[in-house]
Amino acid sequence: MRNRGITLQHRYGNTSRLDDLQHAISAFDEAIGLSTDGPTRAKTRSLLSSGLLRRFEHLGNTDDLDRGILQGRQALEGLAADDGGRPAVQANLGVLLRPRNERVGAPDDLHKAIQLISDAVESMDAHHPDRSTTLANLGNALLDRSVLLSSARDLDDGIALLRQAVDVAAPASRDRFRSLGQLGSALHRRFLHVRETHDINEAVEILQTVAKTLPDTRIERRSTLNALGVALLARSSVTDDLEDVERAHHHLTESLRLSPLGSPDHSSAALQSPFGRPRLRSGSGGRRGPSRIAGAGLQPA
Repeated sequence: MRNRGITLQHRYGNTSRLDDLQHAISAFDEAIGLSTDGPTRAKTRSLLSSGLLRRFEHLGNTDDLDRGILQGRQALEGLAADDGGRPAVQANLGVLLRPRNERVGAPDDLHKAIQLISDAVESMDAHHPDRSTTLANLGNALLDRSVLLSSARDLDDGIALLRQAVDVAAPASRDRFRSLGQLGSALHRRFLHVRETHDINEAVEILQTVAKTLPDTRIERRSTLNALGVALLARSSVTDDLEDVERAHHHLTESLRLSPLGSPDHSSAALQSPFGRPRLRSGSGGRRGPSRIAGAGLQPA
């Protein structure tokens, strides 16, 4: 039952079909009830918490987030300090705590998330299979805190960690492309603060590389095209390059085409387009932190 849940959750990551995620959550719930082995039950709780986080991101129901955090804490409590699976479970709990700060204004949760994920990184050796993902999660948590505290240091450290995540990820792996996309968006964000053209040029180059590599069937392609379009618009505000504006139009339109109507990706893509498409209200997307265009103030995802 646990393996069935893992398979379904992986398939959801490829297809974004809510039915797969619902069945994965049910499978993990059932596996927890059937398990008689403490460490196995704890690790299954961590898998369940990941499923609940994904459903929260899909539907925006904070009950899923709260239950996910509870399951994550129980998972961590159920593992011995020397259990080899503890760092991944610890990092997973940190990831669960991140969005609660944005949703309900709980900065203590964000600080705790950073501590948990940082401790997990310290516990992983250089060849740990989850090291790249955990470095990226720590980088993204620091980027969150850079917004909360207006901290340039956290922004720089977050970007450095995302570079490390890219470097240690397997070539052509999903983790590498995801971290590259996040790095591109983070460089765009820093450009908005310090207006260094090398940041926005690198952001555009990175996002172009990722967009060219990912096929239309990959969910990440939608958000990458969206981020690339917004980054090109940001660069055009400095260079007055009409070619960047035209390319931005193309990428944002393509992102909208690939996003199912009514999905968070579709809402986010529609928000970006300054070319006559309907503007959606800022609360219409279920995904955290959608990009926006408000006059000249471009915000990366």
